[in-house]
Amino acid sequence: MTLEARNLTFRYPRRGSAPVLERVNFSLSAGERVGLSAPSGQGKTTLCKLLAGWEEPSGGQVLLDGLPLARYRGFCPVQLLWQHPEEAVDPLRVLTSLMRIEGREKPFSVKTSGPIPKRLLFDCTREIMAHKAKLPVHVGDVILHDVCGTGRDIISTQEVLT
Repeated sequence: MTLEARNLTFRYPRRGSAPVLERVNFSLSAGERVGLSAPSGQGKTTLCKLLAGWEEPSGGQVLLDGLPLARYRGFCPVQLLWQHPEEAVDPLRVLTSLMRIEGREKPFSVKTSGPIPKRLLFDCTREIMAHKAKLPVHVGDVILHDVCGTGRDIISTQEVLT
């Protein structure tokens, strides 16, 4: 299989008349890999969307084995893997939340000491909500150890003295 871009041009209507991509040409054969590196806003994602058939080019065409990609109906054999493939496999997040303090109504802010699996965000939030901190609280204090077995602690991001 060969994926080909021929004189590919694309412009967003809302961005005025300047094209995001202009007369891009290349071909990619089965088994080959390409890495795209450029500053933000230079058309990397737009090019990928064009190659996967998510966007229509303003000019030129995308070909798969010599046929226009638009001729494929239903499942498109060209698939797009986003910029951060780790997000599709094992996404991680730093959790920020509010926690209660014994004897006070107003909560204070906390976060995990590092990223935790995205699938555990709600469980960790429930564990935070089930606890109350004791005064005084200093920035960086560990409030909960090893939240939900993640190996990460819940730490204070706010100073609360009284």
